[in-house]
Amino acid sequence: MGMYSKETYTAMLDQMLSFELQYDSSFASESNIKNAMKKILGSLIRKGVLKRYSGLVLDESLNVHVTILDAENGEFDIMLVYGV
Repeated sequence: MGMYSKETYTAMLDQMLSFELQYDSSFASESNIKNAMKKILGSLIRKGVLKRYSGLVLDESLNVHVTILDAENGEFDIMLVYGV
């Protein structure tokens, strides 16, 4: 069992990504999204919320796919619908 539910992590990561991209779709390029997600996930690891992440990829629609392992060993496959 994880610290939070998959839905909570999805909502949290989605909100953090939108904030990093300044809530502006013009910042939604593949490199900006990937760099922002690395920054967010690294920050959550430093804060002890996550232990690690793997498989960070963007699909052809710029949706984010990542697997996270939280502090309580809960593993979640997260998809953030960010593209079109």
